[in-house]
Amino acid sequence: MLKKILIWIILIAGAMHIWKTPEFQEYKKRIVGDVWQSAGSITKTQSMVKPVDLYEHFVHRFNEFAPPEQQHLKQISRSVDSIDRFVDNYCFESDPYHPIFSDKNLTSVCRQAIKTQSALHKNR
Repeated sequence: MLKKILIWIILIAGAMHIWKTPEFQEYKKRIVGDVWQSAGSITKTQSMVKPVDLYEHFVHRFNEFAPPEQQHLKQISRSVDSIDRFVDNYCFESDPYHPIFSDKNLTSVCRQAIKTQSALHKNR
């Protein structure tokens, strides 16, 4: 019995320690942001989609984006035409490359840009 209590105390103390670390707080913030974003995108009707939604999709993950990447994403999200140009020029390459976005961020932005582009064209 005493052994079980000691194990539980150690587990709870470990969980409390991990909970307070900045790394875990950052991870928790990102996960909560992803959940809210998913919930928002599921409930949003197709007619409510705007080009700026592409930019807003990544706001909670801007710690993963360099400042030039953030600025460029904002420029891409200004209009349907700019999203179309971005998708056509960078998202269907066999070896995707972009002079500003890192490979990881380019993959994420392309995936979301294609979804946004599809929703925007359904509205027309």
